[in-house]
This record gives sequence, C-alpha cells and structure tokens, in this order.
Amino acid sequence: MSTSSFIPAQRKLSRRKERNAAPDPVYGLQGKQRSVHNNYLTLPVLFIMISNHYPLTFGTGTPGWC
Repeated sequence: MSTSSFIPAQRKLSRRKERNAAPDPVYGLQGKQRSVHNNYLTLPVLFIMISNHYPLTFGTGTPGWC
C-alpha cells in the first residue's frame, strides 16, 4: 500500500511504525484538535447551506429560528 495518499501526519506515523519506533503523540493531539474544530464548524455551515432553501430563517423582520 502506498503512503502517498495519506495526509502528512499519517505518513510520518506510518514511517515510524514501519521502523518499529514509538509514535510521536503530538500528531495525535493535532488530529484531535482538527477534529474538534471540524465538529464545531459543521453546524454553522449546515445552517448557512439550509437557510438558502428556507427564507423564513432570514426573510422576516424577526429571525424565524427564535
């Protein structure tokens, strides 16, 4: 299996695994941080995408969602 399709941190962890070296925990912590950021960005992005299909969210004097 080629490691060229992995993201850089996964590639580095794969190389260390192939050499039977201990993985560097910093890559796992960075992955967790990015995962949390992606999780928090999901709801606002979905709201913006859906709001184009439902004018009630922005088309009235008061917001339709509150």
